[in-house]
Amino acid sequence: MEINLNNQYSKKVIISFLEKSKELFPEYKFKIKNKSIQIKGNKKKISSIQIKTFYKTLDVIERLGEKKLYYKSDKKITYKKDPLPALEKKSDVKRLSDGLFQFQGTFLKVFRLLNNFFYNLAIKKYKAVDQENPVLWPIDLYKKINYFSEFPQQILMVSGLKKNSTIYKNFSNNYSINKNFKEIKIGNYFENSKFGLQPAVCDNCYYALKNIKKFKNSIFTTYNKVFRNEFSKNNSLDRLLSFSVRDIMFVGTQYFVKKTRDNLLKDIKKFFINSGLSFTIEIANDPFFIGKFNKNIFQQSHELKYEILANIPFLKKKIAIGSINYHLDTFGRAFNIKNKNQFIYSGCIGIGFERLVLAMYSQYGVDTKKWPQKFLSSINYKK
Repeated sequence: MEINLNNQYSKKVIISFLEKSKELFPEYKFKIKNKSIQIKGNKKKISSIQIKTFYKTLDVIERLGEKKLYYKSDKKITYKKDPLPALEKKSDVKRLSDGLFQFQGTFLKVFRLLNNFFYNLAIKKYKAVDQENPVLWPIDLYKKINYFSEFPQQILMVSGLKKNSTIYKNFSNNYSINKNFKEIKIGNYFENSKFGLQPAVCDNCYYALKNIKKFKNSIFTTYNKVFRNEFSKNNSLDRLLSFSVRDIMFVGTQYFVKKTRDNLLKDIKKFFINSGLSFTIEIANDPFFIGKFNKNIFQQSHELKYEILANIPFLKKKIAIGSINYHLDTFGRAFNIKNKNQFIYSGCIGIGFERLVLAMYSQYGVDTKKWPQKFLSSINYKK
């Protein structure tokens, strides 16, 4: 099967489609041939509905491809080596499994100081309420924000064995230490899932506010693990099964949310300038979902999300190390949070620490003494 392109899409759009198709359509294989994309799948015949989905994805990528640059640093990168081998040699980073790493030593020290910096920014400057949230989402949360339809490729569910002594015995026998296995077959052993591992840290905050009728402007912060069903093509820290995020969430009137978002954007810009990193802040949106396409959100999407992208020299690409998000009244409507009969607005900033620390090591090397002094002072790093 082929998709005839007829010079309709740029090379950049086609390449982006091929990269994203591995995540969105894993059962198919795509290959560029002349002015078309060849498609191979497990099924003998690809349905017309599926073909329309392919074209629709190309159109979305094309329309969202024009990112607006908010800020770009002029930093020139001189260090271009992969820092992971040296960090592993020092035991600062240890590979546990695909997408899973252990951190200690200087790497962990920098990691925690960065988390502390953003915690203090939230607590001291913005008077945020500190929160501790579970790593699980109840099914109702997923349902109310339509997550299962929009991001099925990211979901990791949680379940336990059915409460039955025979099942306990059979499971124990089949997966004892003397048996040869690398995976667990779900089969008839496990209960239906009532929870999932969270793919974002901020949503439990909004979910806990559900059905409040007189909500007042508030700022919160939380730190936690995020879980997504994705792995790095480079076996590095650029894409992990489990990673760490500090969020600052701001909830209330439209004016309050936009003003807080704009102030935080200035603070984030200042921090990354002090880091000395080669980075950009771009107005963008993550359009890749499989559910129904919300045209109203799409038309406004270019002002809903700022991405902080850092250059990773050894990977020869930029990766997102943080984002500043404006949700409109999406969560207010989803969770019925109101003030004066108006649904509340919300937004958040999120910083991913594994990626941020990777960016620092990738651009400056493993000797932290050579890192920018202004950055080290800002996070209170003592040599």
